[in-house]
Amino acid sequence: MDTAQTWTLPGFEWPAAADATDEAALADVREHKAHVIFVSEQEAGPGLPFRPGFAFTIGLYLHFGHPELLIMGLPPEVCDDVLNEVIGLVEEGSAYGDGDESGDILRNLPVRFVGVPSEAYAEWLGYARWFYASIDQDSFPCVQILWPSKKGRFPGQKGCPPSLKRHQPVLGTARP
Repeated sequence: MDTAQTWTLPGFEWPAAADATDEAALADVREHKAHVIFVSEQEAGPGLPFRPGFAFTIGLYLHFGHPELLIMGLPPEVCDDVLNEVIGLVEEGSAYGDGDESGDILRNLPVRFVGVPSEAYAEWLGYARWFYASIDQDSFPCVQILWPSKKGRFPGQKGCPPSLKRHQPVLGTARP
């Protein structure tokens, strides 16, 4: 299913690239329908909280009307692999929203999707806000992909290891 030809985002205008990084991101969204941004982990320091590394997409909402994706707490290459797997599934017609679960993304483990509240966009989705500024920088949808522990426990569930909770804070409201 080629949703890209049937979905249009009213009022969207391509942002102006300020540098080569912006140009590359915009080219990816034009050519490949999505671009993945990775933000490195930030260790806690005086006056600074720990923030796990994370990655998110831009372009899925523009081309498919699908929420953008965010995942955290995994190495950059794993984040990239997971997001590209979901992007491929979306291109084939799959859709994931708040509360959905899928066993088609990780080997032997399900993932959960949790809606990201717009209040979290400024802290976690700055580049996506820049990309969607022409339609209101906080009006695009985004879902966080939650991955479980090896024993199948998600953040917020009893028995979830503390390290998983630390590296994967849930931005929305996840079901237990």
